[in-house]
Amino acid sequence: MTRPPIYTALCVHWDHHPVDATQHYGAGVSADEIRRYLQLVRPDVTQYHTIGCKGYVNYPSAIAPVVPGLIGDPLQVWSDVCAQEGVTFGCYAASFACDSPEPHPQWRSVNRAGVISTHDYCPNSPWTEEFFIPLLLEIMDRYHPAHFWLDGVWLPNRDNRCCCEYCRRKFEQEYGRPLPMQPSQRDWLDLQPFYERSLDHAVSRIARAIRQRDPHILLACNSLYYFKDLRPPAHDIDWLSWDVLNTPNLHQASFEATYLNTAGKPADVMIYEHGIVRLQPGLLRRPRTLTQLRVEAGVLLAHGCRVNLWHDPQPDGSLLPEKADIGRAVAGFVRDRQSWCIGNDSLAEVAIVASRQDHALDPRRQDKVVRAMHQLLQEAHIPCDVVREDTLFNRLAQYQMVVLPETGLIESDTASWLHQFVTDGGSVLLIAASPVPEAQPWLDALFGHDAAVKPLKQMIPAPQRERVVWCDGDGQCIQAPFDIGHRRVALQGEWRSLALCQTDQTPWAATLTIGEGSVLAIAGEALTDYAETHWPPLRDAVATVVRFGIGPAPLVELPGAPGIEVVMNRRESDVYVHLVNLTPGTCFGAPDALFFDDAPVYRDLKLTIRPPQMPTHVIAMPGDMPLRFTLNGDVVTVTVPELRDHVALRLIGAASA
Repeated sequence: MTRPPIYTALCVHWDHHPVDATQHYGAGVSADEIRRYLQLVRPDVTQYHTIGCKGYVNYPSAIAPVVPGLIGDPLQVWSDVCAQEGVTFGCYAASFACDSPEPHPQWRSVNRAGVISTHDYCPNSPWTEEFFIPLLLEIMDRYHPAHFWLDGVWLPNRDNRCCCEYCRRKFEQEYGRPLPMQPSQRDWLDLQPFYERSLDHAVSRIARAIRQRDPHILLACNSLYYFKDLRPPAHDIDWLSWDVLNTPNLHQASFEATYLNTAGKPADVMIYEHGIVRLQPGLLRRPRTLTQLRVEAGVLLAHGCRVNLWHDPQPDGSLLPEKADIGRAVAGFVRDRQSWCIGNDSLAEVAIVASRQDHALDPRRQDKVVRAMHQLLQEAHIPCDVVREDTLFNRLAQYQMVVLPETGLIESDTASWLHQFVTDGGSVLLIAASPVPEAQPWLDALFGHDAAVKPLKQMIPAPQRERVVWCDGDGQCIQAPFDIGHRRVALQGEWRSLALCQTDQTPWAATLTIGEGSVLAIAGEALTDYAETHWPPLRDAVATVVRFGIGPAPLVELPGAPGIEVVMNRRESDVYVHLVNLTPGTCFGAPDALFFDDAPVYRDLKLTIRPPQMPTHVIAMPGDMPLRFTLNGDVVTVTVPELRDHVALRLIGAASA
């Protein structure tokens, strides 16, 4: 049976985690307050917490510990009012990462030192069947939620990965060897997928159990299958969700939304009405401004993500009146945009590929360099996707260039696809990392044995800081030199230099012709450097190489204004060019803007656009305001009068059939 679609555009999330000291929880839960909120905001769905991260439930359960001093049945009040107001009702439930007032050592994760976790349940243990599934079924029978949103669905850090008897037994069955207690880096090529599959299987068992009771119930898991996991979402998950914006960072919001646009499932990102100033020694948070919430919502909507607005009730369950004011303002912003944002398909011409093998070997390093490449292209106004290898295969024909960001290992099949992509006229940009011994097979598959990448025998001493000079075909300087500060590799084969290192006149950037296309290489760890410095000359240099590979007719051009993100996507026969004002957020490596109450206003932004077809009209959204534009061959030139947070140009009829 086909499950119903997920909500249209706006979810409201109510998050509260009662503890031993919580007094009189439920005394403030008022049907009138809930009704007022729902009537003013009219969300598509609201989800209310059931079991919190401290292990207590907020209803009279026969299975789980009930918050001390619970008054009444708050969950019943919420369920009833949502039904009366025609708002879909869902439930939040903390799951695998969850404290509990009871120890339950038989279900807990056990690290390699034998320490039993007080926070994590093992997905291979009987906890799923003996406790969690019965708890969800109890909630379903009493309150009839349309969905569960599971929190805590992630793996502990590698030092605390589970080595309990269930994991050891299962690993040996699958791999024919004991689970490594002191794993090497290479062991993680087996361990990472083992632990991921274990979690996936536990989630699937939960999904099957609740759907036996209600075939229409939906399931989302907080944090699961976002970029940090880098794997296809399980079939049993209906949408992807993450509270990544607890501590706001506009570039992080953009990065996650970029990845989610092609991740394989509908997705939302949660935006929090408060900014978390600190977590320890005590939680300190402050309200954030509507300007900030609007910009964050604009980032998500531009990439086609839904918005999940996070509120906290008071300790007794009551709702402050200003919650409805905030919710109504955010809802209005979302409603103005949902019909032309949600469900669009990316038109990016550059793909940044994140390797599963690099993720297994060193996820932190990969996370750093892929995010650096995304931000670099974002600030250079080059629309891009962040894709897995399986996603790349399905979308490869869309791209003009594929970027391998300091990639150490990828599948040889992926490299072979890319070799054919280049042969047929595409471009690949290899931003080199120090090769690992196992890299040669995929490099051979990419280059076709016509070229190689080798480590330099002698490193340039850090104090000397190598300098790079751009050259034209005659070796003349065409751009001012800039400094680089990280290790380099040597390029061997028929490479043509684009930029030379001054010290030894070896290439820093070069191009290699293969068939009708080319492989470009930057022979140094430019993304490691950019992640540390966010230095504009380095950004501009890498962007120049990318534009060289794209060719003389890029999809879109916007001079200056690196704080503006440009996103291009399509909806049926129309092309949308989104402009999002990220300027008040993290930019050029500055600290995160946890709070801001204003954003600079841009005016008269001139865009050059080369859509698949020429439009009949150009409309500014929201507002449906016609704009004057000029056509010159395959080029559309248009001026955007004003950008405050998020606007889009709708090019009617500009998408190819």
